[in-house]
Amino acid sequence: MSEKAWSYVKLFSVAASFGISTAVRIGLGWYAGNYLDQKFQTSPFLMFVGVLLGVGLSFQHLFTQLKVLGRPKRGNGN
Repeated sequence: MSEKAWSYVKLFSVAASFGISTAVRIGLGWYAGNYLDQKFQTSPFLMFVGVLLGVGLSFQHLFTQLKVLGRPKRGNGN
């Protein structure tokens, strides 16, 4: 596979990973926040906290992945 095609595959991988992880993290934050809101009668405060936490963790994951992609390739030891 050519270098250009490989870079597109890596970018698609990061985009797919970001989309899936964002949906999962926000969904879990919403679910946990909703559960805690019902338990402590704080509706909808903890749900918002859970969703914002999910969004924050998703962006942290994205920045980590972009930093890894931005690193120069390691040589073959020469």
